[in-house]
Amino acid sequence: MMKERLTEISRIKKNTKLLMTYNVEKYINKNDTDRWIEYWKDKADLLEVWTPHNWVTGRKYRKVQKRKQKTCGRPWKTPLQIQADGTVNMCCFDFNGQLLLGDLKNQSLKEIFNSNMIKKIRRCHTTGDFKGSGLICANCDIRNINKNGVMLYNSKFDINERVKEVSTTYSNIEIKN
Repeated sequence: MMKERLTEISRIKKNTKLLMTYNVEKYINKNDTDRWIEYWKDKADLLEVWTPHNWVTGRKYRKVQKRKQKTCGRPWKTPLQIQADGTVNMCCFDFNGQLLLGDLKNQSLKEIFNSNMIKKIRRCHTTGDFKGSGLICANCDIRNINKNGVMLYNSKFDINERVKEVSTTYSNIEIKN
């Protein structure tokens, strides 16, 4: 049912871009990847195939190499994560709302962007010091991983450049020929 709905959207879209991401799990869907790319390549504006991120408090999909970086960059150039109830989170990996920045029902964006939580997150990401912060960022694989091999396919951008940017900064990447 979902495939049919997305196919219909790909036919009627005008001002909306259809960006699709496929996560390859080693033993579950690895053989389906080529079929997925073949089906969607002429329907979507951008296709990406990734190995899944390690969830900060859950599954471990990627081998984490102890290569700490200060930041993933998300506190400055990520899309807002607005939940159905109006709450705003820092990160799409924050499935439990631990990085809650504010609530659009009773706060303006300016208030949210000046919140104590976003200041704390940015301070930790600037210094690289998460000790005692209680932030889920401290164990996030995006900060702690060598990004080689995490993206398996991209229909428009060079993989090595794409993994350095978040989805809202595609304009910083040259389109491959």
